[in-house]
Amino acid sequence: MSISLRVFFFNPDNSIIKIPLSRFDRLSKNDPNESFPEYAGERIKCAIVCVELENRRPVKIINVNYTIVSFSSDGRIDQEKFHSEGALAAQMMDLPDLTLPKNVVDLSPKIAQKKYHERFKWTPTRDEVDTIIEMIFSGADK
Repeated sequence: MSISLRVFFFNPDNSIIKIPLSRFDRLSKNDPNESFPEYAGERIKCAIVCVELENRRPVKIINVNYTIVSFSSDGRIDQEKFHSEGALAAQMMDLPDLTLPKNVVDLSPKIAQKKYHERFKWTPTRDEVDTIIEMIFSGADK
């Protein structure tokens, strides 16, 4: 068995397209040769699906990350928003602050989590989930 990642963009017209992982990876790394001009200035819903494969065929969906991808005016990932997402994710870690008195509760991880979900996450409809499942298991996502 092996694991594979599948990336889907949800267009404003409700169509769903599979993005090659290699292209998404280049886009995430701010490769100057990679862009999606059709998404310039847009916030696009994205699903990153972790799939278990057996004999190179999908047998199980392990996890799905529903995220929002913000594009700059040139169709590349908006790096400021991308880094702000990472910073909020780090703030969500609930590490003990030994400088605070014991009777003080640090709510900053909870506040960061709420902001993170408001800005960078989305909840799919049942139809969107069903479409992803159908695309993965029918082979239409290849």
